[in-house]
Amino acid sequence: MLRLDENIKKDVVDQLYWDSRVNAADVQVEVSEGQVTLEGSVPSHNSRLSAESNAWLLKGEKAVDIKITVQEPTKPEMASDEEIQE
Repeated sequence: MLRLDENIKKDVVDQLYWDSRVNAADVQVEVSEGQVTLEGSVPSHNSRLSAESNAWLLKGEKAVDIKITVQEPTKPEMASDEEIQE
């Protein structure tokens, strides 16, 4: 029995929500004819892989297309020697 796209989407979103390795707010989920597309930006490769594996855990999807980019957190600016000396 084929599952409706809306049901697949709900299950993927729920799965992402409960996985502490992924911030579900960073990942947008779309489903069309059983194909799941994940888009967004996450802070690490581990989060990206976790989002992908969550999408494959569920039944009913025909394919999973990952369009998630990894945005490494920017490094804080270091104080100059003069600023430290002050």
